[in-house]
Amino acid sequence: MSKKNDQTNFFRGIYEFEDPSGNLLAAKIPSEGTADLYDGTVVIVRPSQCAIFVYKGEIAELFADGTHELKTGNIPLLTKLMNAKLGFKSPIRCELWFFSGSVFAARRWGTPRPIVHQFKDAGAIPLRGHGQFNLVVKHPNKLLRTLIGSRSTYDITEAEELVQGQIAESFPEALAGIERLEDLGKANERVSQKIAALTNEKVARFGLNIIDLQVFSVTPPDEVLKAMNEKAAMNVIGDKREYLLYQAANSLTQKGGSSHGNDQLQMMMGLMLGKGLLTSQEDAPSMSYTPAVTAACPKCAQRVRAGNKFCANCGEQL
Repeated sequence: MSKKNDQTNFFRGIYEFEDPSGNLLAAKIPSEGTADLYDGTVVIVRPSQCAIFVYKGEIAELFADGTHELKTGNIPLLTKLMNAKLGFKSPIRCELWFFSGSVFAARRWGTPRPIVHQFKDAGAIPLRGHGQFNLVVKHPNKLLRTLIGSRSTYDITEAEELVQGQIAESFPEALAGIERLEDLGKANERVSQKIAALTNEKVARFGLNIIDLQVFSVTPPDEVLKAMNEKAAMNVIGDKREYLLYQAANSLTQKGGSSHGNDQLQMMMGLMLGKGLLTSQEDAPSMSYTPAVTAACPKCAQRVRAGNKFCANCGEQL
């Protein structure tokens, strides 16, 4: 940012804007007070920049990129506002603002708190999302009127906070239509487009525009992810008994064969046996009582087990 003065009567300075940090969306030159515009003053607007003159709170002129030498009549609106019939005989004091037209790329966003979404197959699940977006100043005059106010600069950090809030507000509506928890991971592109459209509607009144918003992930809590992973593993193995045996063996392996691991394994195996999970119903040993076949003794009529050769009561040969 600079203002260069010349001692001649025909050339009264150069105004230009440079931002080595790359973080400024807008800056007033000079940062304090007003710019003094004379006949012959030069305003240099670099590529992807624009400059705005503000006189008594009213936008008087907008210059695109290029080198602009101020002469009587080549800024008609400002001349009209000043009622300067004799040209720039005395300096015109006004605010001079430079705006960056560059794309501020790869700005991160994330939901500050979980958003509860209702799934048909899983009920209400809290979700978090994060990603990135690109931001550009589309209408500098709107940005100047709505957000800048009396400050002398406006940077990307302030704009990011604004956009973050609008994305979080748009997030629940963007999730509408996702009915199954399993479909969440496949909907990133559709959710990205919806969030970008909804957020742009909100930030357009500030002169900002979001380009290429991306959703990296929309995730439920860790315990829900763990349950989904276990369900997927069970579906791959295909048999509940085999899956439980796999879990038991895996638990033993992770414990390194310690006695504590053996105790855990034995407890799990006992529970599985008690619930009939390790053996199928037809393979399980029968625990029911089957009464023995008996017959009556022909002499004393006492019941005798089938196969006995003598009656245990009277000794009669059978």
